[in-house]
Amino acid sequence: MKFSMYLNNFLEVANVISKSIGKDNSNSFESVDGKKIVEHTIFKIHQNKLIIQHRTSQSFFKGSVDFKDIDITKEELQARELQTKINELEKNTNRNEEEEKELDKLKLNMLKLFNFEVDSFQLRTILSIIPKDESIITFELSDNCRQFEIYTLHYKLKLPVYDTFQDTTKEEEITILGTVSANEFLSTISDLNKIVPNDNIVQKSPGSCLHIFGKKDKLVFMATNGIALVEKTINLEDSENDFTILVKPNLANLLLSSKFEVDDILSIYVTNTQIGIIDKFNTLCLVAKAGTNFEPLQYENFKQLFSREYTMTIQSNQFKNAVDNIAKLCMISNEETLNISPNKIVVENMNLDRIEMQAEGEVKETQLKINKPSFSLLSNLFTDKINMVWGKNDFIMFENLDNDNNVDENIFMIMSINK
Repeated sequence: MKFSMYLNNFLEVANVISKSIGKDNSNSFESVDGKKIVEHTIFKIHQNKLIIQHRTSQSFFKGSVDFKDIDITKEELQARELQTKINELEKNTNRNEEEEKELDKLKLNMLKLFNFEVDSFQLRTILSIIPKDESIITFELSDNCRQFEIYTLHYKLKLPVYDTFQDTTKEEEITILGTVSANEFLSTISDLNKIVPNDNIVQKSPGSCLHIFGKKDKLVFMATNGIALVEKTINLEDSENDFTILVKPNLANLLLSSKFEVDDILSIYVTNTQIGIIDKFNTLCLVAKAGTNFEPLQYENFKQLFSREYTMTIQSNQFKNAVDNIAKLCMISNEETLNISPNKIVVENMNLDRIEMQAEGEVKETQLKINKPSFSLLSNLFTDKINMVWGKNDFIMFENLDNDNNVDENIFMIMSINK
């Protein structure tokens, strides 16, 4: 067996799929034949395409690349011979146990003619070193079927093939939840995943998940670390039913390897256990939903109860710089104090270092104490100008403003005030 492809086409698909390699902490899953398997990668020859598939217990990535040339004459001959034997055995409806075993063996051998389980980690390494200026990549199966020899103009590499092939070709049925802006969908995941905590103590709670809600023509994301909470809304089209999905942030991050242009629209796909997308190269990227025991956090009523007696308008860069620089001067505490007076905020640390900044707003003098790491997570989402809003409740809300000082209603950012 020998086949070749344009290298760039191969890398466009393989590099996306390889992002999920080694990201599942060696959890096992069950193959079609009932055997426990750790993550693996399959090369499948089908209809003049190389199908690359990587499966773990938490993700499933699959894409295909057209062949430039292919020679599978030997394998096709073997396939015809095997199919003849399979047909003969299947004619006998009263097969004994030995004949059943022989039939299963023949079918597995047929599968192994065009399906190869390759070394996932060696593939990832190969992808990292192949120069992108090569034009053609060629794979040639060794005579003993134990490795692919890979050729480019300047490289000759070897990719091991495992002798024992496990059948994991069965796939869950996928359906479409709706379509969204690719840029907004992926950037929102990237931004909000940073907020969800990685602490082991919360890993078995819904607070360790990114929340995704489909509501008519809106897709709503929510993330919280217990101190800061962000909700962001983007437009959703072609959606028929409301839905709620929780995803671990490390898995949602795997979707960020997908490639899209700025104006591309993507479809959101789900199975019974996974959620994902298909990228611009037609690569399917699915990651696991959180377990059914993860009920979404109920925070809608909290939003309605927020008290907003006072508002100050601030240049966000000045505010972020003041908080960051004051933190550098005091490494013993994450707490900072905002001393607020009419048209002015003074940021102070425990050493009483102070940075003053101008702000717009007629408010009474007060002090608000904030957690610097949580503030930094939120400040990455700020526009150039923001409103800082607070009241009788123990929370601060931040509102993004546009050039006309209009509030962006599609993002809700809040954090608790330290006592």
